[in-house]
Amino acid sequence: MTLKVWWFPEYSPSQQQVFDDIVSIIKQAYTKYGYMHIETPAVERSEILLKWWENASKEIFGLYGMASWIEDIKGYGLNFDLTIPFARYVLDHQGSLIFPFKRYQIQDCWRWERPQRWRFRQFKQADIDAIWRQDDWAVKYLLYDAEIIVLLRETLELIRTKYLAKKAITTHINNRNILWWLFSAVTWEDPVTMQKLSKLFDSFYKLQQTEFDEQLQTILSWSSYETVKQFLSLWLDNLDEKFIQHPLFIQWVSELKEVFVHLHLMWSDVWTRYVYDPFIVRWLDYYTWTVFENLIAWEYELWSICSWWRYANLTQSLDPHSAQFDWVWWSIWISRIFSLVQEHITALSTRKNWVILLHFAETLPEIIRLWNHLKQKNIAVDIFPWPDKLSKQFQYADKHNIKHVILLWPWELQEWVYQIKEMKSGDTLKKTLPRLEA
Repeated sequence: MTLKVWWFPEYSPSQQQVFDDIVSIIKQAYTKYGYMHIETPAVERSEILLKWWENASKEIFGLYGMASWIEDIKGYGLNFDLTIPFARYVLDHQGSLIFPFKRYQIQDCWRWERPQRWRFRQFKQADIDAIWRQDDWAVKYLLYDAEIIVLLRETLELIRTKYLAKKAITTHINNRNILWWLFSAVTWEDPVTMQKLSKLFDSFYKLQQTEFDEQLQTILSWSSYETVKQFLSLWLDNLDEKFIQHPLFIQWVSELKEVFVHLHLMWSDVWTRYVYDPFIVRWLDYYTWTVFENLIAWEYELWSICSWWRYANLTQSLDPHSAQFDWVWWSIWISRIFSLVQEHITALSTRKNWVILLHFAETLPEIIRLWNHLKQKNIAVDIFPWPDKLSKQFQYADKHNIKHVILLWPWELQEWVYQIKEMKSGDTLKKTLPRLEA
């Protein structure tokens, strides 16, 4: 019987080592691009969390205290995302932040998700944002769109190369305003029909092509259906030439093309890694302009391993009297990626880069001196805790996939040497014992 609560993940030491390595890869990439690290509390006021999303009340883990505290504590909940905590953080610290402000944040979140493969009720996200004051509505900083997409892809490539080498990742990019214009045109701006279209497009990769077409026909008139099909048949390069001749539509297509130009300058083989995809929707109302998803080939059940989009005026949903901010955001769902990694790697080693000093009672003082010396050289090293049979000590090292063990036999002290044994081949190398004080 497992005592652990289901759908709240915990890992073995070897799994945790890989998980931590993925986090380390992400941190290094974020820092290299000039993003600054922050952390926020795990708890926010429930009234703040509920302003972000109308269904949030169904997903928040509320806090409940005891005795006289119970009424006060009910007003708080665990973060189900890192977006609202960051929006609140910006409002609280806007006087001391320098804008545009680039931040990254890697923390746990809690969400009452429906239990299923690759989804958990506690999970770790790795977010980055670039945010600026909306002093000039025309300033969109499209270079940030491209920078974040490239950073995202570079980070995922590092993880993929190390742990998912046989998997292919593709970045699917769209401009949400283009879809808004299309949906408005074919539904005569009917909000109910637009919402149905949005959700249908969002579920495209979970449906068969025939299913998508059938559902599309039930939502639209035949002429509108033909218009949408024509739109879907066009490449980004000819959207503004052959489809809708309207200044706003052409502007939004032009902005998306500008993002692709920046991408091409930042990453030379951009066209093999990034694709225009009209089915990337991100259907919540405060997502604006560029949106994208990173999909792993043939793992569409997993859906996106990270997403990105723009926000407009989200801070004002928390405080209507605050300054207006725009920002671009993306997140890597580390727990989701790691779930896939677990399914594709075997024989994880917790300590493969460690060295173990085998234990001999007669030479223990010299063993400890050598242990100290190796630690000073930044070598990860451990001492077997008891002078057990040599076979058991070797067995312990084997179970941890240790590559090398060190033996300091009593008779080798006369020569002032020790042995390094390569576990797989059995080869040994003698080295001079350093003359150090304990």
